[in-house]
Amino acid sequence: MTILTICTIIAAILYLGSGMAIIGSMKGEGSGASSLIRWPVLAGLVMQGYALHGEMFGEGAVNFGFGFAMSEMFFFAVIILLIETWIHRLHGQFGIVLIAAAVGTLSPLLFTGQVIPSVEWTTIFRWHLLLAIAAYAFLMIAFVHAVLMALINRRLKSPAVGETSKFLDSMPALVVMERIFFRIVVVGFLFITLTLIVGALATQEAKGVYFLFDHKTILTWLAWVFFGILLAGRRVAGIIAIIMALVLGRLRRLRRGLLRLQLHSGTGPLRRIHGTHPLFRGAGCRHVGCLDAQSQAQQS
Repeated sequence: MTILTICTIIAAILYLGSGMAIIGSMKGEGSGASSLIRWPVLAGLVMQGYALHGEMFGEGAVNFGFGFAMSEMFFFAVIILLIETWIHRLHGQFGIVLIAAAVGTLSPLLFTGQVIPSVEWTTIFRWHLLLAIAAYAFLMIAFVHAVLMALINRRLKSPAVGETSKFLDSMPALVVMERIFFRIVVVGFLFITLTLIVGALATQEAKGVYFLFDHKTILTWLAWVFFGILLAGRRVAGIIAIIMALVLGRLRRLRRGLLRLQLHSGTGPLRRIHGTHPLFRGAGCRHVGCLDAQSQAQQS
């Protein structure tokens, strides 16, 4: 067992312990997870980064495959959420991602990948790979976020008591989570767009064409179209909602004006109920009939 393997295992243990501690504190009656949990996570990131660099980059060759891609994706995801917890409080989503990261960190030990000559890893190709893995990290976080939103929505529809409900109650409000979700999707969509652009340049440099119609390119374009439709639909729905709110606001003001006009002109169906409805009785009403009735009552 090499020192790089030991660092990988220690990083996975730190992630797993920190994630279970965060979720356990969210299920309890306390005020939440301790901020000290960030330090073991930071130590795990350092060990995972050291192990990844040592295992991937060797003498004149690069070792890369599915296991290394998974490990790097969770590496970026933990960095993103760790930075977010320094700005805001610790939350249950971070604990879930840490537990998943513990498994992803060990994936290079199971899927060793293949050796690629270093000459094929040009600068633009390295940037393409970095952007792609960062995009996967953001979209993986968005997926976990969407699952939590679905659970919270179901929790609101059918309240229940238990450890799971306590964990969900510790999350932010559903409206806040939806806003955060779309921010994550926007950033992930930008990274996918940059991945496609830089990937086209890297393909042109290596193959002489901008696009190769293989499974990776097709799936990336499908993801780009899907998330583009999602964001465009939210944008269009938001614009429609604003227009409808303005129209309904104007209609309500117009309706109030017409009711007030009928009331004080003594015409229309409101004239028949004006003298009997409690809304129009008393000193608060300025209709001329009510003023006469009030003055007669005072004289008598």
